[in-house]
Amino acid sequence: PPGAPRAKHKARDNRRRLSLPPPVCAHEKTAAEMAMLDLFLSTNAFARALSRRERAEAVLRLQPVDHPAGAVLMREGELPSNQSHFHLIERGVVAISIDGVLVNRASRGMSVGELAMLYDGVPRCATVVAETDLRSWVLTRTEFQRLLRASSAQYELEVSRWLHNVPLLVALSSYDKLVVTRTLAQTECKPGETVVRRGEAATAFFIVLEGELRCEGVDASTGARTTEPLTAGDFWGEAALLADTAGGDDGKAARSEE
Repeated sequence: PPGAPRAKHKARDNRRRLSLPPPVCAHEKTAAEMAMLDLFLSTNAFARALSRRERAEAVLRLQPVDHPAGAVLMREGELPSNQSHFHLIERGVVAISIDGVLVNRASRGMSVGELAMLYDGVPRCATVVAETDLRSWVLTRTEFQRLLRASSAQYELEVSRWLHNVPLLVALSSYDKLVVTRTLAQTECKPGETVVRRGEAATAFFIVLEGELRCEGVDASTGARTTEPLTAGDFWGEAALLADTAGGDDGKAARSEE
């Protein structure tokens, strides 16, 4: 029925993966360190815009650096280079000053050096000095931008291929599918969160990028409850691309599993 969540076959065969070169890791992370870094990134104002895939790649590439008290991490007015660092603080405190005046401090789970990751030719806006012995996890500008480019290219390749399985969109050219891919907005669902409910207006088209949802419904002929998983490449709600329709009138709902 129009708008009802339902599993589709997926283009899993012969799917090429675009990937970054393996990270050069002088420090082999423990499971606890990886969980800590993922938590820091997921709650960091700068890094939380990363997708889960980008965040996982960043965790692999972050490397620890120990700084003694008094070490200067960056100076106001200096021009960042491709080897400039984004610092994610594990322990210790840094002082942030502008024109010699202390304006802020940063500590565990916080970061400094974000602007150098994004903008060319923009001088450092503050001086950052370790007030105590410090451990930060660092990522260079080159690594950060390479990570975003590779992740974006892989995302566009995968989603464009998945769109080929949507009957409503199969006639689109490759270019048109790419345009649709770049129009899609990513959103994350928490475990147990209901994404759509029976009877709601079908206002959006969904593709599962990663994780799994559970599609719950009632079999029209037997009245028995049904459950089917929705995983990467599955989609529903394509009727919403054409007209306003009620969603899931067969009783199905999509619920996030992870």
